[in-house]
Amino acid sequence: MMDFFRNKNSSENEPPQKSLNRRQFFRKLVRPAAYNDPPVIDPEACIAGKSDCRLCQEQCPFDALRFHDGKMQVSTGRCRECGLCAAVCPCGAVSFKSVSLNSFFSSLWESNIRSQSSGLMITCQSGAAAIRERMCEKTNDRAQALVFKVPCIAAVSHKDLLTARCCGVRAVSCVCPNPQCVNRAAVDRWQPVIDGTRQLAALMEMDLMLETVVRHSEEMTPDDSTYDTDAEKNESEDEPAVRQVNPDDPIPRDIPDLFSRLAGGTDIEDRYADDVLLPFFDVVTDKDRCMLCGSCARNCPTGALRIEDGETRRLMFTPADCVGCRTCVHKCPDQLIRLRRHVNPSRIMNRETLCKAEDGRVNCRKCGRLIANRTRLINIDRRLREKGFDSSAEALYLCDRCKRDAVFPFTGSL
Repeated sequence: MMDFFRNKNSSENEPPQKSLNRRQFFRKLVRPAAYNDPPVIDPEACIAGKSDCRLCQEQCPFDALRFHDGKMQVSTGRCRECGLCAAVCPCGAVSFKSVSLNSFFSSLWESNIRSQSSGLMITCQSGAAAIRERMCEKTNDRAQALVFKVPCIAAVSHKDLLTARCCGVRAVSCVCPNPQCVNRAAVDRWQPVIDGTRQLAALMEMDLMLETVVRHSEEMTPDDSTYDTDAEKNESEDEPAVRQVNPDDPIPRDIPDLFSRLAGGTDIEDRYADDVLLPFFDVVTDKDRCMLCGSCARNCPTGALRIEDGETRRLMFTPADCVGCRTCVHKCPDQLIRLRRHVNPSRIMNRETLCKAEDGRVNCRKCGRLIANRTRLINIDRRLREKGFDSSAEALYLCDRCKRDAVFPFTGSL
């Protein structure tokens, strides 16, 4: 029996052994299984099934995401667990079972990191091991940055970086320990998250330093972090704009709440920026041609667009709820809507609603009952007259009851 296992499991280059001890025996029988931690998609939070959102699928460099049977699915055979899908998902529907950023930030929130350290290094498992080894070799009393492990730094979103600042972190270094990593393509696509958050920090005058470090693990040191103890001592007298952490308050994770806490007492009323590399958008419509049919509002998965009927009919837009899924662009029958990158922290923080199109209402020429909005009727009237249907065009300005009475006069006495 021993000869059977020895011949079955021995490699071609391995010399034959006359006998096996117990440790050798089990080593040849038991092969370590590879541990996979693919991302998990929450079907309740994902809006792919009720909109045209395919942001995660478009960004995945390994073509590991498929929309099938009305939901987004992960192909475990293709997925390399880079986490880029989790970083770009605007609804937070993608996560990893082994990593809980919410739990990590909650611990920072409760312990008030401001009194301990102001630096955070985010890296993968191999990078964390190298950094901790280098930290142990440090003999001075320099304050060390905290280290948090993720499957890949590409899994870090702009919400995570802003939440870290709310928890007191002033410097974040995202460290990749291998320039030839198989996930390097994902890191390159993820870099705009860092650049965009840096643009937002400058716009809101946040005391937050961000950088991406790509370096071999043998060269990794704690000094790779942007955190500088001496700089913190010099700035300790000046309180940052962000309010002091109160562990009794709930940790902010919603963008408007994050902006509210990060703004603190800073006046950001008139601050805005275009082309920021983050998922903040503005809807642009052709107000002169929009018929306010409501197709965009009916198909918006987050309710960022809605129709309000009153003395006038209006298309309202809430920037804080827009995720950039482009469903409104695709559903507009006349292709009169486009999205542009635009961020106005004050409007997002206060959840302001903007009017993107407005039109007067038309009443029935006979009884005065409300019919529809003016632009829609004018466009239909023009198209009918161009085709020679003048009588039909005149009937547009009558309500359904008056149209019926005009065709069947005797029905009014019934």
